[in-house]
Amino acid sequence: TGGVWQDMKDMESTEKIYCNPNASTGIPGLDFKQMTIRSSKVRRLSTVSSAAKPPHFIFTTNWLWYWKDELCQWNEYGYSDAVHHASTVNSMDLEKAYLADATSTVQFKVGKQDYELSFKDLVQRNLLYKTEREVCRRPKFVSLEEVVKLKTKRAEASQEGSIPSYWDKSLLAEVGYKLVRLDDTSEEYKKVQTLFQRTLPKPAILSIERIQNQSLWEVFQWQKEQIKRSTDAKVVDERLLFHGTDEKLVDSICRDNFDWRICGVHGTAYGKAKDSSKSLKTSEHETKWRVCQKAHTAKDRKST
Repeated sequence: TGGVWQDMKDMESTEKIYCNPNASTGIPGLDFKQMTIRSSKVRRLSTVSSAAKPPHFIFTTNWLWYWKDELCQWNEYGYSDAVHHASTVNSMDLEKAYLADATSTVQFKVGKQDYELSFKDLVQRNLLYKTEREVCRRPKFVSLEEVVKLKTKRAEASQEGSIPSYWDKSLLAEVGYKLVRLDDTSEEYKKVQTLFQRTLPKPAILSIERIQNQSLWEVFQWQKEQIKRSTDAKVVDERLLFHGTDEKLVDSICRDNFDWRICGVHGTAYGKAKDSSKSLKTSEHETKWRVCQKAHTAKDRKST
């Protein structure tokens, strides 16, 4: 009204209907295809797609892809029933392709038939018979009660010791991470300092910060358990390594971990992989301008 967006009444019921393409709107004048209600525009606010984040991110939107059959019923990709075969692509496959290029097409098979899905037109075409079916993308419904349970479960996990005991409990991000500057008299600081100066003693350390990312920590613990189970090992060999990178990539690494798709962009010392080293000399060489810049700044401060 007057160019100002307003919340709709009973949003959870509206969301539940929107998430089910086979449900009638039940709301007079509401058109999900045109995203209008009578003469007014409608929009839906959403969290980031689950296909764009690692699986441990819990507050994402799981988008599902559907096609309309000859009986005007919507069917999710990747599933079969008494009449239809399952497609060789599922919702996650299509969502990843859609996020990569929302104007592209994806080819797949259903039984012996070849199909093509156009994201731009939201149409599925049979490549032999040229028949077309409508396609839609809808989120998986999550109730308010389920959201509250997820938040509660996350909070309880923190209290039950799913994070290291030395972490600052007052600085835990619900989403993402927090940086905690270490006291230079703490044991944690001295441990990192010793490892740093063992192979790179000259540059001065200005500060050391702990990354408190609960999501990544939980995944790390889960991966340790997987290694134990797959190798029958009682203890997993853990090592502290150094990694050199461009300063502009630090935030994304702290938030989402390393992106293995761009390994080697800033140099590789040990082959095509995400280089980490026990020696700071190797990591320092890759990001020399950062380390030298910090050392130079430290000298300036000392002289003044």
